Amino acid sequence: SSGINAEYGGLQYERSRLLSRHGHIRRNVPYIFSLGQENERRKITQGVYASLRNVKGLKNIKTKDFIDRLKQNDPDLQRRLSRSVRDIPGTAEYWNHQRKKIDAMCVRHGPPTWFTTFSPAEYDWAELVEYVREMNADLPGVENLSSTELLAKDPVLVSHFIHKRFEALLDFMLTADPIGKITNYFIRIEYQGRGVAHFHCIFWVDGAPVIGKNSDKEVASFIQKYVSCKLPDKNQEAELYDLVDKYQRHKCRDYCLRLIKSGGKWKKVCRFGFPRSESKLFQLHDVLSCVIGKKKK
Repeated sequence: SSGINAEYGGLQYERSRLLSRHGHIRRNVPYIFSLGQENERRKITQGVYASLRNVKGLKNIKTKDFIDRLKQNDPDLQRRLSRSVRDIPGTAEYWNHQRKKIDAMCVRHGPPTWFTTFSPAEYDWAELVEYVREMNADLPGVENLSSTELLAKDPVLVSHFIHKRFEALLDFMLTADPIGKITNYFIRIEYQGRGVAHFHCIFWVDGAPVIGKNSDKEVASFIQKYVSCKLPDKNQEAELYDLVDKYQRHKCRDYCLRLIKSGGKWKKVCRFGFPRSESKLFQLHDVLSCVIGKKKK
C-alpha cells in the first residue's frame, strides 16, 4: 500500500545496515548472514510468484493441484521455477545463466581478447588497513591489532573498499585504454578461502587480431604492445621492481603443489607448470598445443 517496491525497499534496508556508521552492526557476522538469508528468501519468493503468474492455468490453482503438476514433472512449470533462482549467486541456475551470457557475447562479438584476474594483497595494503582501523575506532584495542586481525574484524567494510577500488580500476581501463579500446567485458567475482574477493574478467578489444584468423605476426605484435613479462630495472624503477617481484611472480605453495608419481618416486609438481623455461624471444603457441599442455599438467 505504501507504493514501495519490496525488492528495492529490502535492498535499501540491508545496504543501510551493512554500511552503517555503527561498527558493531557491520562486525556482527551472524547478523550479516541473517540479512543474506532474508535477501535470498525474498528473491526466491518473488521469482516463484512471477513464475506461477506467467504459467498458463496456474493463476488460481489450488495447492494440491499445483503439487500434482510438480510430481508429474511438468516441463513448462519446472523451467519457470528454475528461473526463479537464477538471481541467487552460487546456484546451478545462476551459473547456467552466466554461462549463457558469455556464450551469447562470444557469438555476437567473437572470441574475447584478454583474460585477466585482479586479486588484492589486502594485508599489505596500507591505505585499506588505515581506513578500516579509522572506521573501527570504537573497537577496544584496535590500535594494537595486526592487519590480519583487523581486516577479519570488519569483512563488510573490507569488501566494500575492494569493490569500490575495482570499480575505479575498471573505469580507468575503459577510459584510458591501457590494453586497447575495450568494447565489451564480462566479470566473475569469486571469494578466496580467506573471504576476500578477486575478479576474473574477459575483455573484447576493438580491432584486436584473432588467433587462427590473423597472422601469427599480427597477433604477436598486438600482445607485445600491451604485455610484458620482464622485471623492471631495479636501479631506475626500484618501487615498481619490488611490486612486480613480490606480487607478479608465481611462488609455489601448498595450494598449487600436487604429489605425482614418476619413475617409481613421488614428487611435488606445480599444477600451473612453474617454474617455466625462460626465453628471450616471444613465443606464440597455437591453441591445440596449449590445450594439450594444460591437460598434461
